[in-house]
Amino acid sequence: MSGNIYRKPIMFSIVATAVILIGTFVTVFYPMLTPGMHPKLDNLVQYRPLELAGKDIYQREGCMNCHTQTVRPLKTEVMRYGEYSKAGEFAYDRPFLWGSKRTGPDLARIGLRWPVAKLHYSHFEDPQSFAAKSNMPSYGWLKEHALKPASIVAHMDAQGFSYTDEDIKALGGKNELDALVSYMLWLGHAVKPASADASELDAGAALFSDNCSGCHGAEGEGGFGPSLQDKVWLGHDGDIPDERIQEIILTGTDNGMPPYEGAFTDGQIRDLIDHVRSLGGGGEEAAETPSKGAEVFASNCAGCHKPDGSGGFGPNLTDNVWLGMEGDVSDDRIREIISKGTDKGMPSWTGVITDEDINNLIGHICSIGTGSTGSTGDPGGSGGSGASLPKVSGASVYAENCAGCHKSDASGGYGPSLRDNVWFGQEGDITEDRLEEIVSKGTGKGMPPFGDVLDHDELEAVVDFIRSL
Repeated sequence: MSGNIYRKPIMFSIVATAVILIGTFVTVFYPMLTPGMHPKLDNLVQYRPLELAGKDIYQREGCMNCHTQTVRPLKTEVMRYGEYSKAGEFAYDRPFLWGSKRTGPDLARIGLRWPVAKLHYSHFEDPQSFAAKSNMPSYGWLKEHALKPASIVAHMDAQGFSYTDEDIKALGGKNELDALVSYMLWLGHAVKPASADASELDAGAALFSDNCSGCHGAEGEGGFGPSLQDKVWLGHDGDIPDERIQEIILTGTDNGMPPYEGAFTDGQIRDLIDHVRSLGGGGEEAAETPSKGAEVFASNCAGCHKPDGSGGFGPNLTDNVWLGMEGDVSDDRIREIISKGTDKGMPSWTGVITDEDINNLIGHICSIGTGSTGSTGDPGGSGGSGASLPKVSGASVYAENCAGCHKSDASGGYGPSLRDNVWFGQEGDITEDRLEEIVSKGTGKGMPPFGDVLDHDELEAVVDFIRSL
């Protein structure tokens, strides 16, 4: 009798445990085995041997310590890096390389933004030729190390990727830099839209869509790169000759655009220029071709020294105060300053512009003026406004110091839009003190500090203006 009393609770416990285990499997583990829990984008293809070798090298060299590979669905992220990341594009990533730190930019869409192998080879060999202040080391030495096909085959087998004998034979003669570049070109391909039919896109529009829209927007409206629908070129209002547009395409700029020399034929460049013209740039007959020195100055120096050389973040160049000392200097001294930079914030331009450019630039600087703007002679080399300057409105301060990156209407260009309430990727307004701190001290994402450029009244005025947008 007593045995039956204990047998029922035991049976009940066994049944209850079985029910819980079954329920747990059905609700937790079974869904993990269904296709819906393992999405894959339609355009996604598995790694080929060369690309997988590049991914392994990327991991080995610790690239994910400085670069992320995930674009969050935030306006500022999408504007800067491209389409936000989808779960279905990581089906073949084992492990994921999302990362969490951006000492360098996100690379999830780099294959779409830089679709030409030559750009990647040049960048890996000399990162500072693309961004003078980049702290990325050179990886040109990778080309001295040949790939080991047997090791790559083992990695392909371990991850269950299919390959052919031809794929492995194609690795012959390839080096580690070839593999890393191949991996860069692979990144982002899964979200690339299908190419438009030739009957729907002319040649120039197709080139623009494949190579330029990632930064300048599908219609040239601007995003991470500037708008191409207006007549503002490198911060200057007014049209420019076709030859200057061709030069920009071929040699790039120091504000983030890579050089495309060798990527296009002469005919393709012509088609691309025609398409850019059709976006709203207009004809070239209205423009007056500037001197070569003025062009170099506009492209490389105006951002800090202002278009007329009167000084902003960098010092005034229209007077005879050089590095805090009054008195004219020789052409050789100016050349040394340009070539080597200074310890006050000016970078070295050696390797960024040619010797001929430097000579033309010296001629332009010497022709700018002799003290008409009344420099303060700031020994710090900051070109600060100085207490003697008249007070100006916040709009004027903004136009002189901020519009170059954020656009005159604050809609965003090289810098983010200031017309929304998204700050550093987070939606929501910020305090006036925080905004003043950003303007005064700058950020680690490309904005310089303006604390030494603007006086207290100007700083308050521009903050009030930004908050009024």
